[in-house]
Amino acid sequence: MRLQYILLCTIFFFPCFLLTQQGEGKKDIRLFTIQQARLEYEKYKWGDELFLKLNGMANRTLDGSFLKVTLFYYNTQLLSVNLPLQYAAEKDADRILFSLDWGPLNQPYQRVFSGNYSVEVSFLLDHQVPHLRSKLQENLKNREVLPQRKAIPFGSMALFQEEKEYLQSFYRERVQKMKTMYDTLRKHSSEKRNVRNALDLKEWRKWLEAFIQEINTETQLLNKFQKKQFGCLYSITRDSLIEYQDLLARFAKLTSIELYQKHNVEPDKRDTNIASFGLKRLDMVQKNLERLLEQAMADLKSEKILGEKK
Repeated sequence: MRLQYILLCTIFFFPCFLLTQQGEGKKDIRLFTIQQARLEYEKYKWGDELFLKLNGMANRTLDGSFLKVTLFYYNTQLLSVNLPLQYAAEKDADRILFSLDWGPLNQPYQRVFSGNYSVEVSFLLDHQVPHLRSKLQENLKNREVLPQRKAIPFGSMALFQEEKEYLQSFYRERVQKMKTMYDTLRKHSSEKRNVRNALDLKEWRKWLEAFIQEINTETQLLNKFQKKQFGCLYSITRDSLIEYQDLLARFAKLTSIELYQKHNVEPDKRDTNIASFGLKRLDMVQKNLERLLEQAMADLKSEKILGEKK
Protein backbone atom coordinates (compact mmCIF):
# COMPACT_ATOMS: atom_id res chain seq x y z
CA MET A 1 0.00 0.00 0.00
CA ARG A 2 2.84 2.35 0.89
CA LEU A 3 4.52 1.60 -2.48
CA GLN A 4 1.30 2.46 -4.37
CA TYR A 5 1.10 5.76 -2.50
CA ILE A 6 4.68 6.64 -3.48
CA LEU A 7 3.99 5.81 -7.13
CA LEU A 8 0.83 7.96 -7.16
CA CYS A 9 2.74 10.87 -5.64
CA THR A 10 5.44 10.53 -8.28
CA ILE A 11 2.92 10.55 -11.15
CA PHE A 12 0.82 13.48 -9.92
CA PHE A 13 3.49 15.73 -8.44
CA PHE A 14 6.34 15.23 -10.95
CA PRO A 15 4.79 17.65 -13.53
CA CYS A 16 4.66 20.36 -10.85
CA PHE A 17 8.31 19.93 -9.98
CA LEU A 18 9.49 22.84 -12.12
CA LEU A 19 7.07 25.27 -10.50
CA THR A 20 8.01 24.07 -7.04
CA GLN A 21 11.69 24.59 -7.71
CA GLN A 22 11.08 28.06 -9.10
CA GLY A 23 8.89 29.02 -6.15
CA GLU A 24 11.61 28.09 -3.70
CA GLY A 25 14.09 30.21 -5.65
CA LYS A 26 16.59 27.40 -6.18
CA LYS A 27 19.30 27.84 -8.78
CA ASP A 28 19.14 24.27 -10.13
CA ILE A 29 16.20 22.08 -11.09
CA ARG A 30 15.73 18.44 -11.95
CA LEU A 31 13.41 17.73 -14.89
CA PHE A 32 14.29 14.15 -15.76
CA THR A 33 15.70 11.00 -14.22
CA ILE A 34 17.45 7.84 -15.42
CA GLN A 35 15.54 4.78 -14.29
CA GLN A 36 17.69 2.08 -15.88
CA ALA A 37 20.92 1.95 -17.89
CA ARG A 38 22.93 -1.06 -18.99
CA LEU A 39 25.43 -2.17 -21.64
CA GLU A 40 24.71 -5.30 -23.66
CA TYR A 41 26.61 -7.32 -26.24
CA GLU A 42 24.90 -8.57 -29.37
CA LYS A 43 26.90 -11.34 -31.03
CA TYR A 44 27.29 -11.55 -34.80
CA LYS A 45 29.53 -13.52 -37.16
CA TRP A 46 31.56 -10.42 -37.96
CA GLY A 47 32.10 -9.53 -34.29
CA ASP A 48 30.41 -8.51 -31.04
CA GLU A 49 28.53 -5.21 -31.02
CA LEU A 50 27.93 -3.14 -27.90
CA PHE A 51 24.61 -1.40 -27.21
CA LEU A 52 23.44 0.97 -24.49
CA LYS A 53 19.92 0.38 -23.20
CA LEU A 54 18.45 3.37 -21.38
CA ASN A 55 15.08 4.13 -19.79
CA GLY A 56 13.95 7.22 -17.97
CA MET A 57 11.25 9.75 -17.19
CA ALA A 58 11.04 13.49 -17.99
CA ASN A 59 8.81 16.40 -17.08
CA ARG A 60 6.22 17.35 -19.71
CA THR A 61 7.78 20.80 -19.84
CA LEU A 62 10.48 19.25 -22.05
CA ASP A 63 8.03 17.95 -24.68
CA GLY A 64 9.58 18.35 -28.14
CA SER A 65 13.09 19.00 -26.83
CA PHE A 66 16.29 16.96 -27.00
CA LEU A 67 18.33 15.43 -24.22
CA LYS A 68 22.03 14.79 -24.75
CA VAL A 69 23.13 11.26 -23.83
CA THR A 70 26.89 10.82 -23.27
CA LEU A 71 28.79 7.60 -22.56
CA PHE A 72 31.96 7.73 -20.43
CA TYR A 73 34.69 5.22 -19.58
CA TYR A 74 36.48 6.17 -16.35
CA ASN A 75 35.35 9.78 -16.86
CA THR A 76 36.73 9.91 -20.42
CA GLN A 77 34.00 10.81 -22.89
CA LEU A 78 33.49 8.20 -25.61
CA LEU A 79 30.34 9.06 -27.57
CA SER A 80 27.23 11.21 -27.40
CA VAL A 81 23.85 11.27 -29.10
CA ASN A 82 20.69 13.40 -29.00
CA LEU A 83 17.54 11.80 -27.60
CA PRO A 84 14.25 13.44 -28.71
CA LEU A 85 11.42 13.72 -26.16
CA GLN A 86 7.86 13.35 -27.43
CA TYR A 87 4.84 13.35 -25.15
CA ALA A 88 2.23 10.66 -25.90
CA ALA A 89 -0.99 11.14 -23.90
CA GLU A 90 -2.16 7.55 -24.35
CA LYS A 91 0.87 6.08 -22.56
CA ASP A 92 2.73 8.84 -20.75
CA ALA A 93 0.03 10.19 -18.40
CA ASP A 94 1.51 13.28 -16.72
CA ARG A 95 5.16 12.68 -17.64
CA ILE A 96 7.25 11.65 -20.62
CA LEU A 97 8.65 8.14 -20.60
CA PHE A 98 11.75 7.88 -22.77
CA SER A 99 13.95 4.99 -23.86
CA LEU A 100 17.06 4.57 -25.96
CA ASP A 101 18.56 1.53 -27.69
CA TRP A 102 21.86 3.01 -28.85
CA GLY A 103 24.38 1.13 -30.91
CA PRO A 104 26.45 -0.43 -32.15
CA LEU A 105 28.77 1.75 -30.10
CA ASN A 106 31.96 0.01 -31.21
CA GLN A 107 33.32 -1.14 -34.54
CA PRO A 108 33.32 -4.95 -35.03
CA TYR A 109 37.15 -4.99 -34.90
CA GLN A 110 37.29 -3.03 -31.63
CA ARG A 111 37.79 -4.77 -28.32
CA VAL A 112 35.51 -3.59 -25.54
CA PHE A 113 37.34 -3.69 -22.22
CA SER A 114 35.79 -4.33 -18.83
CA GLY A 115 35.60 -1.52 -16.29
CA ASN A 116 33.51 1.37 -15.06
CA TYR A 117 31.37 2.99 -17.71
CA SER A 118 28.78 5.65 -16.97
CA VAL A 119 26.03 7.43 -18.86
CA GLU A 120 25.11 11.07 -18.42
CA VAL A 121 21.85 12.61 -19.58
CA SER A 122 21.85 16.39 -19.85
CA PHE A 123 19.65 19.20 -21.14
CA LEU A 124 21.31 22.00 -23.10
CA LEU A 125 19.06 24.97 -23.74
CA ASP A 126 21.25 26.32 -26.55
CA HIS A 127 20.82 23.07 -28.51
CA GLN A 128 17.02 23.31 -28.70
CA VAL A 129 15.03 24.55 -31.70
CA PRO A 130 14.42 28.35 -31.55
CA HIS A 131 10.67 28.40 -30.77
CA LEU A 132 11.06 25.85 -27.96
CA ARG A 133 14.18 27.55 -26.66
CA SER A 134 12.31 30.81 -26.10
CA LYS A 135 9.48 29.05 -24.28
CA LEU A 136 11.82 27.05 -22.05
CA GLN A 137 13.98 30.07 -21.34
CA GLU A 138 10.95 31.85 -19.97
CA ASN A 139 9.94 28.88 -17.81
CA LEU A 140 13.43 28.17 -16.51
CA LYS A 141 14.19 31.80 -15.59
CA ASN A 142 17.97 31.32 -15.95
CA ARG A 143 17.98 28.22 -13.78
CA GLU A 144 20.20 25.30 -14.74
CA VAL A 145 18.67 21.89 -15.44
CA LEU A 146 20.68 19.33 -13.49
CA PRO A 147 22.24 16.50 -15.52
CA GLN A 148 21.74 12.91 -14.37
CA ARG A 149 24.50 10.32 -14.31
CA LYS A 150 24.39 6.57 -13.75
CA ALA A 151 27.32 4.17 -13.27
CA ILE A 152 27.48 1.02 -15.41
CA PRO A 153 30.10 -1.50 -14.19
CA PHE A 154 30.84 -3.86 -17.09
CA GLY A 155 32.56 -7.27 -17.12
CA SER A 156 33.88 -9.63 -14.45
CA MET A 157 36.59 -8.86 -11.91
CA ALA A 158 38.82 -11.67 -13.22
CA LEU A 159 38.62 -10.41 -16.80
CA PHE A 160 39.19 -6.83 -15.66
CA GLN A 161 42.42 -7.80 -13.87
CA GLU A 162 43.63 -9.76 -16.90
CA GLU A 163 42.96 -6.87 -19.27
CA LYS A 164 44.54 -4.35 -16.92
CA GLU A 165 47.78 -6.34 -16.73
CA TYR A 166 47.83 -6.71 -20.52
CA LEU A 167 47.47 -2.94 -21.03
CA GLN A 168 50.05 -2.09 -18.37
CA SER A 169 52.57 -4.43 -19.99
CA PHE A 170 52.06 -2.86 -23.42
CA TYR A 171 52.39 0.72 -22.22
CA ARG A 172 55.37 0.01 -19.96
CA GLU A 173 57.21 -1.37 -22.98
CA ARG A 174 56.44 1.82 -24.88
CA VAL A 175 57.64 4.00 -21.99
CA GLN A 176 60.89 2.03 -21.74
CA LYS A 177 61.37 2.31 -25.50
CA MET A 178 61.08 6.10 -25.30
CA LYS A 179 63.53 6.27 -22.40
CA THR A 180 66.05 4.24 -24.38
CA MET A 181 65.62 6.38 -27.49
CA TYR A 182 66.10 9.58 -25.51
CA ASP A 183 69.30 8.24 -23.92
CA THR A 184 70.56 7.09 -27.33
CA LEU A 185 70.01 10.56 -28.80
CA ARG A 186 71.86 12.25 -25.95
CA LYS A 187 74.80 9.85 -26.16
CA HIS A 188 75.14 9.90 -29.95
CA SER A 189 74.84 13.68 -30.28
CA SER A 190 77.37 14.17 -27.46
CA GLU A 191 79.87 11.97 -29.28
CA LYS A 192 79.39 13.92 -32.51
CA ARG A 193 79.63 17.25 -30.69
CA ASN A 194 83.03 16.34 -29.28
CA VAL A 195 84.70 14.96 -32.41
CA ARG A 196 87.94 16.76 -33.21
CA ASN A 197 87.70 16.44 -36.96
CA ALA A 198 84.96 17.78 -39.22
CA LEU A 199 81.49 16.35 -38.66
CA ASP A 200 80.52 13.62 -41.14
CA LEU A 201 77.26 15.24 -42.23
CA LYS A 202 76.17 12.34 -44.42
CA GLU A 203 76.59 9.81 -41.63
CA TRP A 204 74.82 12.06 -39.09
CA ARG A 205 71.97 12.77 -41.50
CA LYS A 206 71.42 9.06 -42.10
CA TRP A 207 71.40 8.32 -38.37
CA LEU A 208 69.05 11.20 -37.54
CA GLU A 209 66.48 10.30 -40.20
CA ALA A 210 66.49 6.66 -39.06
CA PHE A 211 65.99 7.87 -35.48
CA ILE A 212 63.01 10.07 -36.40
CA GLN A 213 61.52 7.26 -38.48
CA GLU A 214 61.75 4.99 -35.43
CA ILE A 215 59.80 7.58 -33.42
CA ASN A 216 57.15 7.74 -36.16
CA THR A 217 56.87 3.95 -36.11
CA GLU A 218 56.23 4.06 -32.36
CA THR A 219 53.51 6.69 -32.83
CA GLN A 220 51.87 4.57 -35.53
CA LEU A 221 52.02 1.56 -33.21
CA LEU A 222 50.25 3.49 -30.44
CA ASN A 223 47.56 4.78 -32.80
CA LYS A 224 46.99 1.34 -34.30
CA PHE A 225 46.74 -0.20 -30.84
CA GLN A 226 44.19 2.41 -29.72
CA LYS A 227 42.14 2.09 -32.91
CA LYS A 228 41.47 -1.54 -32.02
CA GLN A 229 40.06 -0.54 -28.62
CA PHE A 230 36.74 0.93 -27.59
CA GLY A 231 37.78 3.39 -24.90
CA CYS A 232 41.15 3.59 -23.19
CA LEU A 233 41.84 2.63 -19.58
CA TYR A 234 45.17 4.50 -19.56
CA SER A 235 44.32 7.53 -21.68
CA ILE A 236 46.75 9.81 -19.79
CA THR A 237 49.59 7.37 -20.51
CA ARG A 238 48.66 7.16 -24.18
CA ASP A 239 48.35 10.93 -24.62
CA SER A 240 51.58 11.57 -22.71
CA LEU A 241 53.48 9.12 -24.91
CA ILE A 242 52.17 10.65 -28.13
CA GLU A 243 53.11 14.13 -26.91
CA TYR A 244 56.51 12.81 -25.82
CA GLN A 245 57.16 11.31 -29.26
CA ASP A 246 56.30 14.56 -31.01
CA LEU A 247 58.53 16.54 -28.65
CA LEU A 248 61.39 14.04 -28.92
CA ALA A 249 61.37 14.25 -32.75
CA ARG A 250 61.53 18.05 -32.57
CA PHE A 251 64.18 17.88 -29.85
CA ALA A 252 66.29 15.65 -32.14
CA LYS A 253 66.11 18.26 -34.91
CA LEU A 254 66.95 21.04 -32.47
CA THR A 255 69.95 19.00 -31.31
CA SER A 256 70.96 18.61 -34.95
CA ILE A 257 70.83 22.38 -35.49
CA GLU A 258 73.03 22.91 -32.44
CA LEU A 259 75.45 20.26 -33.72
CA TYR A 260 75.76 21.91 -37.13
CA GLN A 261 76.38 25.29 -35.50
CA LYS A 262 78.99 23.76 -33.18
CA HIS A 263 80.95 22.69 -36.27
CA ASN A 264 80.36 26.02 -38.05
CA VAL A 265 78.09 24.48 -40.67
CA GLU A 266 74.83 25.93 -41.97
CA PRO A 267 71.95 23.90 -40.42
CA ASP A 268 70.02 21.59 -42.72
CA LYS A 269 66.63 22.95 -43.86
CA ARG A 270 65.02 19.63 -42.86
CA ASP A 271 65.85 20.55 -39.28
CA THR A 272 65.00 24.25 -39.31
CA ASN A 273 61.39 23.69 -40.47
CA ILE A 274 60.33 22.40 -37.03
CA ALA A 275 57.52 23.99 -35.04
CA SER A 276 59.19 26.11 -32.37
CA PHE A 277 56.40 25.73 -29.78
CA GLY A 278 57.91 24.55 -26.48
CA LEU A 279 61.49 24.60 -27.83
CA LYS A 280 62.89 27.86 -26.47
CA ARG A 281 65.51 26.23 -24.24
CA LEU A 282 67.09 22.78 -24.45
CA ASP A 283 67.04 22.31 -20.69
CA MET A 284 63.31 23.10 -20.56
CA VAL A 285 62.66 20.60 -23.35
CA GLN A 286 64.50 17.95 -21.36
CA LYS A 287 62.41 18.74 -18.28
CA ASN A 288 59.21 18.49 -20.31
CA LEU A 289 60.28 15.12 -21.69
CA GLU A 290 60.96 13.87 -18.16
CA ARG A 291 57.62 15.23 -16.96
CA LEU A 292 55.70 13.45 -19.72
CA LEU A 293 57.22 10.06 -18.90
CA GLU A 294 56.59 10.59 -15.18
CA GLN A 295 52.99 11.46 -16.04
CA ALA A 296 52.64 8.31 -18.15
CA MET A 297 54.02 6.07 -15.40
CA ALA A 298 51.89 7.71 -12.70
CA ASP A 299 48.76 6.86 -14.69
CA LEU A 300 49.87 3.22 -15.02
CA LYS A 301 50.33 3.06 -11.24
CA SER A 302 47.03 4.78 -10.45
CA GLU A 303 44.19 2.79 -8.94
CA LYS A 304 41.69 1.46 -11.48
CA ILE A 305 38.80 -0.51 -10.04
CA LEU A 306 35.69 -2.28 -11.28
CA GLY A 307 32.55 -1.22 -9.44
CA GLU A 308 32.42 1.08 -6.44
CA LYS A 309 35.40 1.68 -4.16
CA LYS A 310 34.95 -0.10 -0.84
